[in-house]
Amino acid sequence: MKENFGMVKEARSKPMNLSHNITPRILPFPLQTVEKYGMEAYYLVSLRNLLSL
Repeated sequence: MKENFGMVKEARSKPMNLSHNITPRILPFPLQTVEKYGMEAYYLVSLRNLLSL
């Protein structure tokens, strides 16, 4: 969780690109997981009981 919060803080500290691609700014951890492991990756966030497959 600390890594996820750190990634969000870092992403929001940078100015937005004009490309309107907001995904890296809003969801940096899931985006990084999909880029690293592909669409078959999954992660569990227990605070909100979110499971992404």
